Amino acid sequence: MKKLFTLTLVFASLIFGVNAQENSNSISVNPDALIGETVHYAVPANTKEATMITLSQSQDIVAGSVACGSEGITSENSYYRAFDLANDFEITNDWIVSKVDLAVESAISASGETQPVWLKLHTASSTDLSTATLTLLYEEEFAIANTETVIVPLELAVPTTVPAGAILAVEIFSDDLGNTFYIGSNGGGQDGLSYLRAPACGIEVPTPTGDIGFPNMHIVLNVWGDADGTNSAPVSQLSEVNAYPNPFTDKISISNAKVERVVIYNLIGQEVMNARVNGNTVDTSELLGGVYVVSFEGDGERVIRKMIKQ
Repeated sequence: MKKLFTLTLVFASLIFGVNAQENSNSISVNPDALIGETVHYAVPANTKEATMITLSQSQDIVAGSVACGSEGITSENSYYRAFDLANDFEITNDWIVSKVDLAVESAISASGETQPVWLKLHTASSTDLSTATLTLLYEEEFAIANTETVIVPLELAVPTTVPAGAILAVEIFSDDLGNTFYIGSNGGGQDGLSYLRAPACGIEVPTPTGDIGFPNMHIVLNVWGDADGTNSAPVSQLSEVNAYPNPFTDKISISNAKVERVVIYNLIGQEVMNARVNGNTVDTSELLGGVYVVSFEGDGERVIRKMIKQ
């Protein structure tokens, strides 16, 4: 049975060119990697004690993840992990996924403080993703802040059910937008293969990182969920909270629920504001513009919203 543990970055090696004659893109490590201690940010979830599954034997990010790109600017890359829920994790019922932990070695936006990365959940016909048929279950765009050596929690806006007995394939997709994005990996081993798809470098299907010359690149992706819904937060009056406007400017107004406190986090999970509700509004004039995770709390319960400050 695979470990219910965590992931990180791994140490790869030299530049491995693919189709270099056709374009300037190649599979390479991050030339500007600055690896420090791995930081874990815990954004409040809409779940209680969910179960985490992982194929990683370590959560410590190390230098050496690769991507298709040129001179540190990455092109289109998809990173994958395949989880055999029944055979490797003894999950035999439908499984409700609520969060994915994404390890990031480096993320640098070309145009601001964040860049888009897409989380995609698929079922797969086998754990060999190079030949498997993938069926999309869920897709959501997340704004990843400029950061490095961090594990970012991606909270699903809609918890998604993976059918009993299915193989779950988790994909992190980064588009060709002029940004720099290197996923995090570890040097401590893995219990399943890490996969990369990079069309601009001639890698048209998910391919094990070892097959393209980087056997020590062990992608860090942890998946959180529960098998029967018993770990989901109870339905409460807070689920009906109406927070507006979105985008907001100097205040957030609240209706339809008794909210006592609002806690605001940036996209790497750092708390940037914690305030009691004054009437039905919260003063946000001190916040910088950007995308935030906002936790509305009251009577021992909470609900999460993604909101934008203009």
